[in-house]
Amino acid sequence: MSLVSNGVTLANSLAKSFKLQSTVIHESIASVAGDGTRSYSAPVVRDAVVVRKQKLVKTGTGQMVMSTAYIAFLHPTIVNELDRITLQDGTTAPILNTEGFMNVETGHPVLTEIYLG
Repeated sequence: MSLVSNGVTLANSLAKSFKLQSTVIHESIASVAGDGTRSYSAPVVRDAVVVRKQKLVKTGTGQMVMSTAYIAFLHPTIVNELDRITLQDGTTAPILNTEGFMNVETGHPVLTEIYLG
């Protein structure tokens, strides 16, 4: 394990201990029909750090858009910009951007950051 992996594991443990995580529902994109209709896989309940704040975020297309929430998964989670995330209060918004540290040994993210808009 790398230093980053160890740090994220410690942060996850502390966030759980201090009840800084809430549950979110993550639905991975399964398919997109020709008319743009999206189908999602079965919902998965995940623990995440959720921060409600506005921040300018650059999307994958290069546009600067105001985000409404920041989400951090402190465990290996792969998120696509077409996925759907539902916050604990039932709100959802498009995923504007995803970031994260990758574990070169496993090829999976150690930390996944998501900006909702």
